[in-house]
Parts: sequence; structure tokens; C-alpha cells
Amino acid sequence: MNKLAALLKLIRWPNLVFIALAQALVYFCIVTPDIGCSANFPITEFLRIVVSTVLIAAAGYMLNDYFDIRIDSINKPDKVVLSKIISRKAMIIWHVILNIIALSLVVGLAYQNQLRLLSIQIVCILALIVYSASFKRRLFVGNLLVAFLIALSVLLVGIYSVGFKVLSLAGSNEKLLWLYALFAFLITLVREIIKDAEDLKGDIQEGCQTIPIVYGLELTKKIIYFIYILLLGLLSAFIAKLFTSNAILCIYFVVGVMVPSIFLLRKIQQAKSTSDFAKLSTWVKWLTLSGIISMLLIQL
Repeated sequence: MNKLAALLKLIRWPNLVFIALAQALVYFCIVTPDIGCSANFPITEFLRIVVSTVLIAAAGYMLNDYFDIRIDSINKPDKVVLSKIISRKAMIIWHVILNIIALSLVVGLAYQNQLRLLSIQIVCILALIVYSASFKRRLFVGNLLVAFLIALSVLLVGIYSVGFKVLSLAGSNEKLLWLYALFAFLITLVREIIKDAEDLKGDIQEGCQTIPIVYGLELTKKIIYFIYILLLGLLSAFIAKLFTSNAILCIYFVVGVMVPSIFLLRKIQQAKSTSDFAKLSTWVKWLTLSGIISMLLIQL
């Protein structure tokens, strides 16, 4: 494996694509149709937000691997690239560089709108540092933090748009933005708990206090069921509310998200080994992608 391939693996490039895709669809399908035209929120400004978000996430993944090198050497020794191909010192340098670039991209944009918006990126950077160094090993706190940050990445496009009223639920587009943010929060929370079950062996040896370690796999699966019930309830409420105005989108949610979710719940019930949970993690990724691309149907 060459250094470029190792770097792409280190920054979890598929996850970064998901983040960028979600923000792009929020911009084109929710925000700009609501505020009238893209001239009110130029695409150049939007791209700066996307690149900034992706760089912060990439730096966060790097730092996570830095602190998790011993856990990863136990859980997936054949997939560890840090130290073998990329030195830990080089990773720290890249972490700092990426975060500096990310902040510089939005300084001018935040100054034009509201300078306090810059604090969002700063808080995200600090949150990822604290997560990697400490919260990841604490009961439920790390899971909630990651889910919150992913949901925030969805809201961020609306927050930086001057004409889009994120906190207002008067319009359908504002409601849709919050729907996707809550979807991102809940589906990420599920995946983070599944990943903890997948990494059980290494986490135990490192003294982590994750949900599977503290409560066991059976209770962990029940917690996942509960979160999924909340997710399905959210989608059901959305379908009941907006079916008459956007039947195509509602039908897609049933076929593309709710039905696969029921199938996934069955697979979770049958899961017993870490390899089973690894497969579930991949299933959740595809379900997340299905939820993201549903935004293409909003304007139909």
C-alpha cells in the first residue's frame, strides 16, 4: 500500500464523500429553493463550507486513529496504516494543517455573515479532539457527540445561509432540514453503537466503557432497537404529515429506508459475533446513503 492509499484509508474517504454529498443535496434541494435562488447563497461560499467540514472531519479521523492505534492493532491488525506507512508525527502535523486550512476557508464567510459562526468550526475541532482523547472511551458520551456533529454538518449549510431561517419551522423546507438532521443523528448513533460492538475485543483490553462492554451485547441490541423505533416513528410522522404534498418522497422513505430498516433489525437480532456487527455497520452505511439521496425527490 502506497502513502496516498494509506492516507485515504486513514481519513475514511467514503465517510467524507457521504458528508459532502449530504451537504450538497441540502444546498441544492432544500436551502437554495427556499431562499429563492443560489445568488443569495453563492456556490463558491457553499463550497468553502463543504471543504472546511470535510477537512475537519478528515483531521478528526486521523486523530482518532492516533489514539486508537493499540485498539486497532487488536481488532483489525491487517488494516492498521498508522506507524506502518504514515508516522504518528506526520499524522499530527497533517491534523494541524488540515484544521488551519478548514478555519481559514470560513473566516471571511463568517465575517461577512456573523463572525460568531466561526465558533461552530472551532467547537467541532475541539470536540473531535476531546472525543478521540477521552469521550470515545466513556459510556454513551462519545456516541452522542459523534451523532451530534454529523447532524450539525447537515444543519451547517442552512446556518451559513443568510436567507434561510434554520430555527423557524414555519416553512416545509425548514422542517425537511430538521428531518434530515434528526435522521442523521439517529442513524449515526445506531452505527456508532454497532461499531462499539464490532470493536469489543480491543476496547476491553484498553479499559473502555462502551455500551457493549458495560451492558453486554443483548442489552446493546435492545438499545439499538429503541433508537430505531424513534427513527421509524420520526419517518412515520413525516409521511403522515407530508404525504399529500410530496407522495413520491414519502413512498421512497417507506421503500428505501423503512423496509430495509426492518430487515436490518432482524439482522441485529441474529448478530452474535464481532464479524456479524461488522456486516451490520456496512448495512447501516448503505441505509444512510439511501436516506441522503432521498433529498433528490424533494422538489418533485
